[in-house]
Amino acid sequence: MSHRRTPNVRAGTAPGGLDSHTPDAEATAGFLTNGVITMDPMLLMLIIMLLAFWLMSRFARKQQQRMVDEQNRRTEEALVPGTWVRTRAGFYGTVVEIDGDVVTLATPLGDESLWNKSAIVGAEEPPFASAEDEDAVAEATDAVDPANQDAALGEDAGGAADESPEESADTQPQA
Repeated sequence: MSHRRTPNVRAGTAPGGLDSHTPDAEATAGFLTNGVITMDPMLLMLIIMLLAFWLMSRFARKQQQRMVDEQNRRTEEALVPGTWVRTRAGFYGTVVEIDGDVVTLATPLGDESLWNKSAIVGAEEPPFASAEDEDAVAEATDAVDPANQDAALGEDAGGAADESPEESADTQPQA
């Protein structure tokens, strides 16, 4: 008669032979203990940090998008004929015409060039003097008294501009 040996398996025993109610079985089964999820503190800190970085990044992206939208709005408002604008390349010109995404800009000399609308940074006055500023400087220099200009020239030459060569020789000390 052959005796068959049956494995000693009880109800509720895990396949590895561990009782499902022992602490070892619960530790190998996952993070569920008595219906409460438990985690390694380091893993929990890592998840919290990643969540915080994601939230900060999302906030920064939204804020940056708002700033870009505001800049685009201001640029659109500034694109009217006659307005001075600056491009990303540093070119200053006045808006002559807008045709879709192409903007025609004119230099102070009247030369025109075509620019893409996205290349325009915004409305900005050029750093060089305009024709009105040059007229004001010319008027200011004409208002200076001509007699004072001659005196100023004489002082620049060492004070000897009004003296004759004979007088300057007489006033020099003899050795």
